[in-house]
Amino acid sequence: MNGSKHFLGALLLLLLLSCASSQQVVAPVVKPDEVTHSPAPPAEAEDTLVVHPADSFRLKDHYTIALILPLFLDSLREISDSIPPSYYADSEMGVEFYLGALLALDSLKKNGFRARVYVFDDANTAERLRDIAHHPAMKHTDWVIGPIYNNNLRLMAEYAKRDSFYLISPLSPADNITQKNPYYIMVNPGVGIHCEKLFDFVVSHFAQDHIVLLFRPGVEQEYASIFRKLLRKYHQDTGNYGLQFTEVNYGGIMQTDSGSLALLLDSSRNNVIIIPSVDKAYVHNLARDLFPLTRPSEGTMAAESYRITVVGLPVWGDQSVMLFEYVNALQVHFTSSFYVPDTFYSMNNPFYREYVSRYYNEPSEYAVKGFDMVLFFGKMLQRYGKDFGSMLTAVADTAFHTQFRFGLHLDESPASPFFSADTVQRPVVIQYIENKYLHLLKYQDNYLIKME
Repeated sequence: MNGSKHFLGALLLLLLLSCASSQQVVAPVVKPDEVTHSPAPPAEAEDTLVVHPADSFRLKDHYTIALILPLFLDSLREISDSIPPSYYADSEMGVEFYLGALLALDSLKKNGFRARVYVFDDANTAERLRDIAHHPAMKHTDWVIGPIYNNNLRLMAEYAKRDSFYLISPLSPADNITQKNPYYIMVNPGVGIHCEKLFDFVVSHFAQDHIVLLFRPGVEQEYASIFRKLLRKYHQDTGNYGLQFTEVNYGGIMQTDSGSLALLLDSSRNNVIIIPSVDKAYVHNLARDLFPLTRPSEGTMAAESYRITVVGLPVWGDQSVMLFEYVNALQVHFTSSFYVPDTFYSMNNPFYREYVSRYYNEPSEYAVKGFDMVLFFGKMLQRYGKDFGSMLTAVADTAFHTQFRFGLHLDESPASPFFSADTVQRPVVIQYIENKYLHLLKYQDNYLIKME
C-alpha cells in the first residue's frame, strides 16, 4: 500500500493529460508562463461582510473555482528511473491534496454541481503566483483554495481582498497573513483558538490541580500572554480568583530561574503543565527532562515521583520527535486540526475504498483534507452561490478529519484614544473568517484517543 513518489509523479501527469481531453469537471493544470501582469499593487477593500437574505443568493448554472498548489511540474517533466524517490518530496503535498480534491469533485458532479476547475502550479514562487493572479480565469472565479505556503498565500490574500473573491487557506494556521479581509477563510485554526481550547479543557478538568505555565521568555512569551489574558477574563467572568497559574521560565537542563524544576512541582497533587511551544526540539527535550520526575531512580534530582499531565500544542503529536514512553508517562494532551479514527482506514469506508481502488495507495492527511475542503466549499457554492461566505458562520458540517464551524476573527486592537468608549460605539472590523473547531487528543497505552 506504500506507493513510491515516482508513482505519484507519473500518476499526476497521467491525470492531467486525461483531464485535458475529457468531459469531466476538472480542467487541465494551468502554468501561466505567458500571462502578462500589471505591476500595480492590490488596492484596499472594505472590511465588511455583506449578508444576503436567504432568497437573494446569486445562484448560477455553473461556477468557476481554482486550486493553487505547489506541484512543481517543471521537475516532474524530467521523470527518470535514475532519480531517487526523494526527488519528488516537494511535490508530494500538492499531489496528494489534488488527488483527494478529484474525488470530491466527482462526488459533487454526481449531485448536480457544475464547475470549471482550474488547477494552478505556483511552484511556491512569487513570480509564478503573480502570473496566476492575473490569469483571465481569475476574473471569474467564485472561490480559490490555496496557495499552501505563507509567502504566496499572503500575496494572494491581497488580490482576493481587492477583487472580492473568497480565498480559502487550506493548511496554514498563521494569523498574520492578512488584515481587515472578510474574503480570507482559514480552515486550519490559528494558535489563539488552540490556546482557548487548551485553557477551557484545563479549567473544566483540572481546576483543583497544580497548574504550571512553562515557557521560555522571548520565545513562547507571545503564546504565554494568551493564557494570561484568558485567565484574567476567567477571573472577571466568574469571580473565581482562586484559580491561578504558576509561571515557570524554563530553558532546559532541569533548572529554572527559581532552581530545580522538581522543586516547583507539588508531590501531593497532579501537576498540569501547560507548554505553549511549537518548537519540536524544545518539547522533545522537555519530555525527556520531565519523564524522570514521574518515576525517579536513585541518583536523580527528584526524591519522589510526581503526577504530571502535559497540555500542549499540535507539535506533541509529531511522533518523529516524541517517544511513546514519554507521552504515556506524562499523560500528554494536545490540540490538533486533524484526526481520523482507526476505522477510517477500512474498506467499509467508501472514500477510503475509492481512493485505494483508483490510486493504489492509502490516502494521506493531505489527500483527506483535499477531499473534505473541496466537498464542503463546493456544496456551499452550490447551495448559496457566490455569496456563500455570508452563510459560513451559520452552517456547521462534519468532515472526515474535522468539523467546519466558522466564526469571524475580529480586530481586537485598542480603541482610538480620541474617542470615549462611553459615547462612541466602536465599529466591528473583520480581520478574516476562521474555523473554530479543534480536536483534543490524548496518548493512552500507545494509542491516540480523542477526548473532545
